[in-house]
Amino acid sequence: MVMSFNFAVWTAGFTSICIQILFMRELMSVFYGNELSLGIILGVWLFWTGMGSGPLANLFGKTGNPRRRFAWTLGTLALLAPATLVLIRLIRTVFGLIPGERIGLPSMLGIVFAVMPFFCVPSGLLYTYACALVSSPENGGRSLTRVYMLETLGSAAGGLACTLAFIPRFSAVETVCLLSLMSGLAAALAASGMPVPKKPKGIPLWIPAILVLGFICIRAAGPAQKALDRLLWRHQTLLEMKSTPYGLLAVVRTGEQTTFFESGVPLFTVPDPLTAEESVHYALFEHPSPRNVLLIGGGVAGGIGEVLKHPTVRCVDYVELDPEIVLAARRFLPPEVVAVLDRPDVRVHTVDGRRFIRTTLRKYDAVLLLLPDPYTAQLNRFYTRECFSQVDKILRPGGVFSLQIPSSENAIGSELVNHLASVQATLLTVFADVIVLPGETVRFIASNRKGVLDSDPERFIRRIRERNIQTHYFREYFLPYQLSKERREDLLARLKKAPRRINADFKPIGYVDDALAWASGFSSHIKPFYRFFLALHPAFLFAAAWACILLIFFCTKQRNAYTFLPLAVAAGGFTQIALEWILILAFQIIHGVAYQNLAWIIAGFMCGMTLGSAAAPAQKWRVGFLLAQTAMVLTPLAIRFVVLGSPESPLSGIGFGALTVWCGAVAGFHFTSANRFAVAARSRAARKAGMLYGMDLFGSALGAVLVSAFLVPVYGVSLVLNLIFWMNLGWLVVLLSLPWRRRKTPFTADDAPL
Repeated sequence: MVMSFNFAVWTAGFTSICIQILFMRELMSVFYGNELSLGIILGVWLFWTGMGSGPLANLFGKTGNPRRRFAWTLGTLALLAPATLVLIRLIRTVFGLIPGERIGLPSMLGIVFAVMPFFCVPSGLLYTYACALVSSPENGGRSLTRVYMLETLGSAAGGLACTLAFIPRFSAVETVCLLSLMSGLAAALAASGMPVPKKPKGIPLWIPAILVLGFICIRAAGPAQKALDRLLWRHQTLLEMKSTPYGLLAVVRTGEQTTFFESGVPLFTVPDPLTAEESVHYALFEHPSPRNVLLIGGGVAGGIGEVLKHPTVRCVDYVELDPEIVLAARRFLPPEVVAVLDRPDVRVHTVDGRRFIRTTLRKYDAVLLLLPDPYTAQLNRFYTRECFSQVDKILRPGGVFSLQIPSSENAIGSELVNHLASVQATLLTVFADVIVLPGETVRFIASNRKGVLDSDPERFIRRIRERNIQTHYFREYFLPYQLSKERREDLLARLKKAPRRINADFKPIGYVDDALAWASGFSSHIKPFYRFFLALHPAFLFAAAWACILLIFFCTKQRNAYTFLPLAVAAGGFTQIALEWILILAFQIIHGVAYQNLAWIIAGFMCGMTLGSAAAPAQKWRVGFLLAQTAMVLTPLAIRFVVLGSPESPLSGIGFGALTVWCGAVAGFHFTSANRFAVAARSRAARKAGMLYGMDLFGSALGAVLVSAFLVPVYGVSLVLNLIFWMNLGWLVVLLSLPWRRRKTPFTADDAPL
């Protein structure tokens, strides 16, 4: 009974974290890869899990045998996981969305709220049912910590297994089938070790039945995965879809064009000579004699071939983060397109672009940034002041740097103007001269010397003739209109009136500007939220946080630590998820491979939670809880010192690992101390544990959405860490001022298992 129960709880944590990572990757592909959707997915996931462990557990847990409910709920999860995966893949079909189409925030929120409860609510119920099984009058509720530790241990192992084994080696359907088989087997083993009336000998038959069913499902997983992939790309011919450490890579063909997508983001299309020519020649014709050229992205889309048309070019370095993109290009693109990759004057680097810029010893005449616009945090790090400073260091005197932002030929909204103005202002903080070229795509060209750049179309025409370059669209008849003086002056006049906000690594305002520009084309509901935070002075946030704490304090009649315990746990959940997300974001900003190392980050956090819960004192729970709250106050300051103080130091990787484990340990210590305090109060221990778990998840859900989508992009990481510090300091002051009385009453009927 004990072994089967322990295995069942461990399996619940293992499968839950694996399926969470898998579903987040799937939904990110549906939602165009925007981190705004990541915060919403995580927040809604935690909300529904909290509903399952809190209010719904009390609603469904009043009758019946808790042992039977635990086993049946775990078995139900085995069936709901593949059903939810199919439902996610059907989202685009149900809503009539085409690949690459963005979804507005209200629709995004509605979709996630509709899809997630099928798996998350039973997952939350499991925790409360497990607590009910161990919180009997015989042990006085002392085994509640064991449930929490087993779940976190399973989550830590699941985080490692997901990225090291499942994602690189198995498809989504195969992974879900394996996880469902584990859940079903754990449910059968747990049920077989529990006394169930009437048919005690029939339950072990579940084990061979589940094994046979699992074998059949895994054998059918390959064809099922192909069918789901074709369903996702129903309007196009799917050539390949592969899960990589960097996202979900899809290669699709429509007519004669082949398009590459990663996590739903369209990277490039081949053939597309207009985009390839314009992305290269505007910048290279600004330089009198480019020799060494660096391409960041876009090389296999025709960029390398256009660069090599310039007779002075001697060396091209092409940087692409995901090596699978280059390998897929060799398989599916025409030989004449990828032949340039094998030329002796072309060098391909499959590494993060920021890391390459920071570590290369070569100097370049031109650096061309051919990436999508910064609608994700991973992309935004290439449009920041810090990145531009690194580019400036590898440019030769008089070198040029170019980037591009999708725009409109004539009608440009105010949100897009603000976004373009932010890019221009950020470039001017580093480079001596910046010109802006209008069009369907607005192009920014910068140089580290004055007098190098000139947007006069006659200059481009003269250099086209001098270099005798043959192009399809970048022609002499096209440039006088495209770069007419009236169009250039009109765009510059509009940019001059816009706010001059600087985009930085740890204050990604470009992310907000792009999100607002995106929202203007889909829904106006998100604009008031961003505008509210943009107009709100940071001091009001600190005042509002303390005002809420004081209001709750003075409006509560029974002022004791036990009454405020659920709110303190919710604040701890908010802090826990906010710090975890900030560490993931900081790792992404510095190293650019957060998705590749996401499992390590999650596993480190979960291992820390296990260590923290094990270290929580069994008797001196008041001291333990106050120590945990003090650690909640000091941890944001430690992150500021280690991560923001020296973000590019060689020790940053060690610092990330240590801080991740530390944050998890503080969260585990805090929650376990709160649980032991609830047990010491001797009031409905199992339900209190479920309710505290729900409050922790509700606080985490709020933190996931608020911090990732609004606070960090608008105010920056540093200010948000300050806000977390002051919020936890307020709760520490309140807890220190309250009486901590332990009830001496014995167990009653209310303390019995659910």
